[in-house]
Amino acid sequence: MGDAPLVNFRQHSFVYGSDSSVLHVSQQCFSDYIWILVTEDDTCMPGVVLRFDPTEEGPCAVGGGVGTLPSLPCEHLLGVRDHPLTNVLAGALAHSISKEGERRPLLLCISITKTAERLKDAAERLGFVREIVGAVTGTGIGDIELDQRRYVEVQ
Repeated sequence: MGDAPLVNFRQHSFVYGSDSSVLHVSQQCFSDYIWILVTEDDTCMPGVVLRFDPTEEGPCAVGGGVGTLPSLPCEHLLGVRDHPLTNVLAGALAHSISKEGERRPLLLCISITKTAERLKDAAERLGFVREIVGAVTGTGIGDIELDQRRYVEVQ
């Protein structure tokens, strides 16, 4: 009975940006798969289901500077295939989780249509992706003052 549980769950909800958009990031870790769900409160838009399998890992982009974001390619299973922010977010999540040594495949369910429409430029989109990656991996949360990150916990 001393073994780790086969299923671990973590959920994190927060307000991103000045438009008070509530985002939910959920992770369900099974013995053979990791499921990540990123949704927002104020939309009923369909999302995208993607899969990343580290055993089928191909070439990856290696980020070198502040304005770059390393990513890995993900396979689209369902949903819109040409949504740029969703693709960038999925690739960044896959890279970040793989970099930590995780070898289980990922199933990513992402629905961020309204938030994507609100982000005006590349810098805001890059900040958003980094915020979500930080929420999933647990890196960076609390490292900077909350008002600087536009990050507020939902009670």
